[in-house]
Amino acid sequence: MEAFIKIYYGVEMDLSEQQSVSCNPYGAGCDGGWASASYFLFQHEGAVTEGCMPYEGSDSTPCTEDDYKKYGYITGYNHISNNVEQIKAALQYGPVCTGIDASDAFETYSGGCFDEISFSTNHLVLIVGYDDRSCNEEGAWIIKNSWGPDFGESGYITVRYNA
Repeated sequence: MEAFIKIYYGVEMDLSEQQSVSCNPYGAGCDGGWASASYFLFQHEGAVTEGCMPYEGSDSTPCTEDDYKKYGYITGYNHISNNVEQIKAALQYGPVCTGIDASDAFETYSGGCFDEISFSTNHLVLIVGYDDRSCNEEGAWIIKNSWGPDFGESGYITVRYNA
């Protein structure tokens, strides 16, 4: 949602990740969950800022969203097939949330073309762009990870299409 606010309104917002952990209706919290829980939350309750509910990485942090002003709502979202052309088309409107396998190889990524094939999903990331020339001309997604600037290439990873 922060990226959409920046793209469409030119405003940088730091919204609360802890709100998604503490207030989502599915109760998945830090042990995993689905983007749809946050989408539901931001559709029905709205988003509060990081300053209101700082990230603590804890499921036991109480939901206090009702104590604060809401700074953003989503009106809906679309599911996109795991198809290169459909994802590229969606990226014309903004970033795309996707699930990946945060394997040992993913966790230790430090640069270059990541091309490990996996059929597991245990982590959400944000596809922010693509480069058809990357990965020996096979093309790759430019993905922003949530683990901060010490991960990969300043917080980003280049993942070959279909990996």
